[in-house]
Amino acid sequence: MKKWILILAGVISFNALFAQNSNETDIDALYHAITQTQSYKDQLKNDRTYQQLYSELKSSLTDTNEFEVFKQLCRLIIPIKDNHLGFYRTPGTAHKWPVIRAQFDLEYLKQVHPDSLEGIYDAQGAAFAIYRTVNEYHIANVKTGLLSGYIFKTPHSSFDAILFSNGPAPYILLRNVKLVNGDLIGTPFRKFTTLNYALLNDVKESYEFKSLNEQTAYLRLSSFSASPKNIDKATAFYQQIAGSLRCPFLIVDLRNNGGGGYKTSQQFISLLKKYKGKIYILQNAYTISNAEQFILKVRNLKNVTTLGTETRGQIAYGSNYGNNVVLPSKRFTFYPTDMNGKKEELAVENIGIKPSVRLNNTADWIEQTLDYIKNHHE
Repeated sequence: MKKWILILAGVISFNALFAQNSNETDIDALYHAITQTQSYKDQLKNDRTYQQLYSELKSSLTDTNEFEVFKQLCRLIIPIKDNHLGFYRTPGTAHKWPVIRAQFDLEYLKQVHPDSLEGIYDAQGAAFAIYRTVNEYHIANVKTGLLSGYIFKTPHSSFDAILFSNGPAPYILLRNVKLVNGDLIGTPFRKFTTLNYALLNDVKESYEFKSLNEQTAYLRLSSFSASPKNIDKATAFYQQIAGSLRCPFLIVDLRNNGGGGYKTSQQFISLLKKYKGKIYILQNAYTISNAEQFILKVRNLKNVTTLGTETRGQIAYGSNYGNNVVLPSKRFTFYPTDMNGKKEELAVENIGIKPSVRLNNTADWIEQTLDYIKNHHE
């Protein structure tokens, strides 16, 4: 019996030592990858507090639970204002998600203020509870009572979240999560069940141009993707409409534009700079990255007014090459950025670009804009 106890103790000790070594090598690799990014060099190079955080994690992280290790490694990413960074559980590896029971007061959550992060949310027809604990918020499936993720406060006026997934990556870090008009931006969770006019609904094509009335035209730009196929599509569209901007008022709809690159967007920026009429740009919390850069390029023109809500605030840095860094244990993958960030862009990272005119999400945004034009040009 003593022999088997000694063998078991040896196995446990070996596993604990293996886990500790894996944790240390992962921490070192992640820290090194972070220090190579331009966002780190701009914000945290020679920052003693950040270096101390790295040292503390390296000395204290002995957990054998890989998800707890992931949560601790996220602490190295959270201090950086760079929402193009990515971090997730490496897909394609054997993984069994443990069942974690959640504890929440459903009746209390049904009565919280609509602007509170706590509450009951819908995600593709399923109900989820978000509730506050001592240090974070938890997300739980109301029907099953199982934990579905975590939300953390950050130093950057927003939240970061870790969501569990049934997809290839069992869990993933989501950056710059915030509640806007009942929509938990960056996640599938929404408080509202009625139509939210801040969103762009039922759009099939990326580009659209049409006349709204004798004086007003509508130009929708829903993607600046720099893929060769989309560049060809955008350029063909640009050539088709470039000579058609003759009316005195132009509504440019950038809602839900997830960004891309200047290879696609610059032609439209140049087009607006040449336009002599009044320009009204629609923006929402899903106006992201190069679409935000687009707004910065044109918003100070004398003939431009922006309307809607704050943009996402995922604008600085970005990635040209899309290289992933798989940490030594193979458990986790880090997606670094490799582009420079401009001061003007970094100033609105996480915060987003504020509109000149705020629109109501309960009424059609194009109709609201037409009313605004009418009221200011009669």
